[in-house]
Amino acid sequence: MARLDRKFDAHGETLTDFTPVPAGEYLARIVKSERKDTNARDGWLINFEWKIMGGEFNDRAIFDNCNLGNKSEKAVAVANKQLTTMCKAIGRSSIEDTEELHDKPMIIVVGIRPAKGDYGPKNTIKNYKPADGSNFSNAGSSHVPSNEPAKEEEKKPAKAPWDD
Repeated sequence: MARLDRKFDAHGETLTDFTPVPAGEYLARIVKSERKDTNARDGWLINFEWKIMGGEFNDRAIFDNCNLGNKSEKAVAVANKQLTTMCKAIGRSSIEDTEELHDKPMIIVVGIRPAKGDYGPKNTIKNYKPADGSNFSNAGSSHVPSNEPAKEEEKKPAKAPWDD
């Protein structure tokens, strides 16, 4: 028996389930982002906490890192692509603070990294998409589609270059 030094009130939060969600696409939002040193203390990363919005896994957390400060050029290139894709998924061409990404719904494409050593399987985010499921170009445009229907352009007959 272990006597507590005070009366324990069990009205707080319970443990969070860290069992990976199945691989797939989920509507989610970033609820927290934090700049941290890498484990080796020779670089830095942004740690994102995502929350799934709706469905069977509503409010489940998924964690993701962008390794923006690293001696590995490949790691930094991947992180830059991650952050660029997140920005484009919400129609932004630039940000100055990761908080600008908070609470903006996106579709995250989730995978599962197999267990390794002492660590069990975990979710990874493979891609980010606009919440409406549309595609965005890779051209750096900040165009956000309007709700107005596109006007049909006048059809002109094709003109051969020598007909000028």
